[in-house]
Amino acid sequence: MKNRRIIYSLLLLTGLIVSTSGCTKFLDLKPKGKDVPRTFAHFDGLLNSTRMLQMIWSAPNPNGTGYMFSKGVEPYWMFMTDELIAPTPTEFDLFGKEQKEAFKFADDILIFTSEELNTWSGLYSFIYTNNVIINNVPGIEDGYKADRDALVAEAKVNRAHYHHLLAQTFGKPYRATSAETDLAVPLVTEASIGILDYKRVTNKELYDFIIKDLKESIPLLKEGAATKLRVQRAAGYFVLGRILFDIGQYSEALEALIACQTETAKAVIPVALFDYTDDSKSFTLWAYNSATPHNWRTGYFLPEDAKNTEIINASHFTQNIIVYTGTQLANAVFVKDEYMAKFSANDRRRRFFADRRFTGTPIWGRFKRINKWQNPYGANLPDLYLMLAESYARTGNETKARENVMLLRSKRIVGATEAEIPTTVNTRDLLIRFIVEERLRENMMTGMRWFDIRRLWHDPLFPEMKTIVTHTLGTETYTLTEKRLSLRLPLKDLKMCPSLVNNE
Repeated sequence: MKNRRIIYSLLLLTGLIVSTSGCTKFLDLKPKGKDVPRTFAHFDGLLNSTRMLQMIWSAPNPNGTGYMFSKGVEPYWMFMTDELIAPTPTEFDLFGKEQKEAFKFADDILIFTSEELNTWSGLYSFIYTNNVIINNVPGIEDGYKADRDALVAEAKVNRAHYHHLLAQTFGKPYRATSAETDLAVPLVTEASIGILDYKRVTNKELYDFIIKDLKESIPLLKEGAATKLRVQRAAGYFVLGRILFDIGQYSEALEALIACQTETAKAVIPVALFDYTDDSKSFTLWAYNSATPHNWRTGYFLPEDAKNTEIINASHFTQNIIVYTGTQLANAVFVKDEYMAKFSANDRRRRFFADRRFTGTPIWGRFKRINKWQNPYGANLPDLYLMLAESYARTGNETKARENVMLLRSKRIVGATEAEIPTTVNTRDLLIRFIVEERLRENMMTGMRWFDIRRLWHDPLFPEMKTIVTHTLGTETYTLTEKRLSLRLPLKDLKMCPSLVNNE
């Protein structure tokens, strides 16, 4: 009888989804190609879709021939980080208007009220799917209780992570002094489109809820991940650690990240850093050819590949629009010269960039990312070590901070002397700044720098953050302002749902 009520409820929701529009549009989410869940196996299968694992950049060019990739959740902040520069407006016209407006830090990326912003609706779609599990699995009786509890816990970790990504895109950066009034995003915990007055909660309300949810859920997750495609305990602690790290709660973040490190050691699939300094284990194996470095576009293991030992959980976004260097399309964004100079001579991470097209033709004298076109935002070792390093430094343990950042550098830079932390980095504050710069080197031209820009905007150790985020396009220069640390909400959803308050 209980199962019948669940099925009826889900069928009713499906009918409402088809027939209802308005402010619930961003919850218009019935998982395509799925049966109505009835059993534990059905609910469990909802999280087996690769769509749940990645955000895909979509870039149709409304002006004609240009980038065309599959539609998905569009991380516009990929175009908003400080290391980017663009060539002439003619080449930049390869991108669609949304990408151009993001690069210019425009107030509204979408111009027309009829347009959707998939970063918003797509992530809420993922939240809906997880809410279906959270709301209904406790009411079913088949399967083992431990498996049901683990599935609900996994869905809660996903829900927390997606809310955090939404808040990192549309909410105000977290500040303890104003968290009770700064707006985040709507906190959605029910798989229902019957609610017509979604409101944005405050940063305190959002993070109090998701952090509590994570702490209660993570112990119920399974240990020793046998697959990268699902969230297990190590990934759960990583998500908790990253959220606490992003909101500046470094002591609590450190506790979660250490737990992630402990759980990672239990993984069935081997987890270890790639050694970029050993060609027999990295670049040559991945089809890199030093004679034609610009021609290197394949070979690096994708996040879901078991051979990608750096990945704990395969959540990632695809950045074809940044990385693509085919013969038919010019390049549109590059790394600024002063940012490429942050790589030392034997830093093998330089090999992910080239100053020539795929054909060998020079490209505007700049360097362009040419490989690693799928970038992790889920649990991964490089980010784990760097967050551990900074959290240790922030909480006073400089020895452990240096140890963790050197774990990464020793696998990235050829030569022990060059890999060493410079002797001039001789105070706690300088060490923190050095680790943040190491995060930039590791994440150059991936968009991940956005989260550090928001996190460090008001940090007294980084006063330059308020002035260095500039983009040049031809003779025009654009500068990121504090209000554009938060994207404005989609105009379509604001029109249909007046209870939503927009950003400035």
